[in-house]
Amino acid sequence: MQRPLVPNTKAAPHPLVLGCILLLGTLSIACGSKKPETRAVHAAVASPVRGTEEAADSVPEQVRTAVYRTLLRTFFRPVSGQARWIDPQPLGEKRGSADSAIHAVSDDELPPDGGWAAGIAEAAALERVCVLGGADDGCRGRKGGVLRFSPVYAAGPGRVRVYVRYTPHGGAEGPVTEQRFTLTQRPDYWRIAEHVDVPNP
Repeated sequence: MQRPLVPNTKAAPHPLVLGCILLLGTLSIACGSKKPETRAVHAAVASPVRGTEEAADSVPEQVRTAVYRTLLRTFFRPVSGQARWIDPQPLGEKRGSADSAIHAVSDDELPPDGGWAAGIAEAAALERVCVLGGADDGCRGRKGGVLRFSPVYAAGPGRVRVYVRYTPHGGAEGPVTEQRFTLTQRPDYWRIAEHVDVPNP
């Protein structure tokens, strides 16, 4: 921590001036020590490729579970009586339709996987998180949104990325959006470091 630079003068400062200096120093330290929990990046992701099969396969199961749990319990947590439905069709390695010039599985090519979606819903351990098209006793009749997740991709030591597309559901209004989340590992949890807007295909 940087020490405040105080002028060295022979004259004793006036008590009011000294009080102001101490107050400003305290506010500076308090503001400097407060860090945001997550950082939003306004520039959209340009590449249509989200990740590779190798990057997804290298992430252990317990890490995938912890990452999905963090996203659902923090960023996408259902509040104000809303609900969240997990789309059983994962997002592909590439946004949009298949492209012969890009060797990656597209959104249209991945089949639904109910077991995978159920695992994500269970990881959240929240009553109002259900699988789309499955048993939704805790979600039925509520407004909210459908979450379509990508696999969790390794992005370096202690660092992963996940893409999530959000679609309003159950009478809720709003745009369909997609974001890329970067999470970093802490001693006993995963933290959202940043999230970036992704253009719709």
